[in-house]
Amino acid sequence: MEAVCHREMSTLGYPLEYEPGDADSLLAELPDESRFQVPRSEAELARYTPFFEVTRRLRARWAERRVDVTS
Repeated sequence: MEAVCHREMSTLGYPLEYEPGDADSLLAELPDESRFQVPRSEAELARYTPFFEVTRRLRARWAERRVDVTS
């Protein structure tokens, strides 16, 4: 956090625990969270079902729109 926000933190009076460093190289070392697999129980999956359905419909609509724009 400090590598990215050190100027703002200093301006607001927050003490820094680390040297500012190179934010770009630090960000490059972070794992790609989009590939994480999180095990979910049946109850959790049931709670996410409406969200997954909305996401599926939005992605389908977006895919149709992209086809219309390119044709």
